[in-house]
Amino acid sequence: MQAKHTPGPWTYSADDKLNGLRAFGINRDLGKEAAEERGVDVAIETIAEVCEANDHAIAEADARLIAAAPDLLEACKQAFEELGASAAWRVSTLRLDVLRKAIAKATGTGA
Repeated sequence: MQAKHTPGPWTYSADDKLNGLRAFGINRDLGKEAAEERGVDVAIETIAEVCEANDHAIAEADARLIAAAPDLLEACKQAFEELGASAAWRVSTLRLDVLRKAIAKATGTGA
């Protein structure tokens, strides 16, 4: 059975430290209901942390990219569907193949 990824949207924020290094958390808002159950204004779940020992800017860029992953996957799926359904797909088979491979990599379904 294939595991599904944590639903988006995801955001990132600067965390204080991860093993002594400056880090960024990849987070998702669990929603108003979860916040009310916990008695807080916002219920945030950290799903990953990113750090880079030598370059804080790289860690932040990586965090931004990871946080965008669910949105990028959805955009790839929509583009794949639209290209595949259009008559122009014959001209764009390379682009269609690139999208298919990216979706397969993201979802673990093979290329």
